[in-house]
Amino acid sequence: MLSASAAAFLSLASIAQEPARGEVRTLEGDGSNPICLAGSIPAADTMWQAKIDASMIPGAQGAMLVLSASPWPTGALDTDFGQVLIDPKTRIYNLNRSLNVDRVQFGIPVPNDPAVIGETYYAQALVYGQTAYQLCNALELRIGDAPPLRD
Repeated sequence: MLSASAAAFLSLASIAQEPARGEVRTLEGDGSNPICLAGSIPAADTMWQAKIDASMIPGAQGAMLVLSASPWPTGALDTDFGQVLIDPKTRIYNLNRSLNVDRVQFGIPVPNDPAVIGETYYAQALVYGQTAYQLCNALELRIGDAPPLRD
């Protein structure tokens, strides 16, 4: 029979070996930004995919995706084109693309580095056209372990 301390150690060891799960959470602020940004669950050694659907924004021609290390310090900043929900001062990536039938997709590589597992990042999209700018929702992204290899 195992002692109580040995059983506790084995229990902790099994927890430590479980893979860290990635997570995506939608940030809406006060709800004034349209929900037009979606993303895959981020994992080490994969390509994180973000999709922007600008079909509800009249006159949209392109979109920008900003990946940041921090949310906006006070939760949100109100602007004429929606709420800023991420901190652009901690920007990691800034990607622009033209829309293809009101949609665009971005891919950002997640390094194969144990240091990023469990880290949290933030993404927000801006849809733009000749006369309009509109911020979308933001995403909170927690990086998980690399997915298992498939046969």
